[in-house]
Amino acid sequence: MDRGEALFVEPDESGFVRALGDFGAFVRRHRLPCCTLTALWIALVEGVDVDLSGSITRAAQSVRVTSTDWMRRWVALNVIDPAEPWSPLIGVEGRVQYARLVSALTPAPSLTPGRWHLIQRWRGLESGRVVAGSRGHAYLVRADDDGRSCTVYQSSEAKGYRVKAGSWDGTAGLDGWWVGSVTLPVLGGL
Repeated sequence: MDRGEALFVEPDESGFVRALGDFGAFVRRHRLPCCTLTALWIALVEGVDVDLSGSITRAAQSVRVTSTDWMRRWVALNVIDPAEPWSPLIGVEGRVQYARLVSALTPAPSLTPGRWHLIQRWRGLESGRVVAGSRGHAYLVRADDDGRSCTVYQSSEAKGYRVKAGSWDGTAGLDGWWVGSVTLPVLGGL
């Protein structure tokens, strides 16, 4: 289990996993917007000290006050600027596969075996901007070592936190969406 996976476990009595498990309990307790889930997770795997003892607002404020760099990254990771709908993909370091319309002729971006990915999808953008009626979602995907199966970690205000294991073949269920992907840097193990 790597640090990214450990963040989602329920708390137990062991030291390191207990500390990381606080995030697992936090995401189960709150209906986080998708970008907030991914931004908090990225902050935690990068070693930022995030206050998970209270509200979503308290957690977000604890990340933003860490440094000027994290304040800038927080804005990018949370799609605050409607002119920058792909800002989460730019807000992390990694190998970016630029957005493309997924269809039977154009498969979903490939996953790097054994690695974490930030995936973002959009419908209804106009001239590359978020407008009324635009729909988007960002989530984390952990590719298994074979690169064809994966686990999706996501959250939304409407549905809350959820995890689903499955395959990443063909369109990966993303038909008709503009999709972008970032392969995240290697995470350390426990």
